[in-house]
Amino acid sequence: MHIHSWSISASGTVVYLLVRLFFRLLSIWVSRHNNLALLQQYGNNAWRVHNYILEADAKKAEKLLEELKEQTTSLNRERKNTQVTDIGDCMTREMLTELQTRLGDQLTSLESRWTELISSILQIELANVALEAEVARLNKKETDLAGAL
Repeated sequence: MHIHSWSISASGTVVYLLVRLFFRLLSIWVSRHNNLALLQQYGNNAWRVHNYILEADAKKAEKLLEELKEQTTSLNRERKNTQVTDIGDCMTREMLTELQTRLGDQLTSLESRWTELISSILQIELANVALEAEVARLNKKETDLAGAL
């Protein structure tokens, strides 16, 4: 009986797989049939026309993007010229360059000082950790000596 039930189960599985395969093939055939019907209805060049329209739209978008980039560049140049003109009312270019150089040097100096201070803080913290370890060692030694007495 055990062998018989296994063969029924196996044959049921095979039938199930065959039915699934049949329905899968049927759905592929239906899909192909629908595609052929659409191709006959709209013509075989419909996708080419659609691609042509998409390419034209892409070219328009690229042209618009290029125009926007040019406008942005132009606007940025105008803004920069206005800033230089506003500063130029009070200072000459040489004075502005000298000021920028001096401020750049000052910034570099401050960055170096900041780095030195951070390094000093790290050294102090390391020394502090070492001293705390030494204090803990001495306290333990004191406790051991007091316990030995």
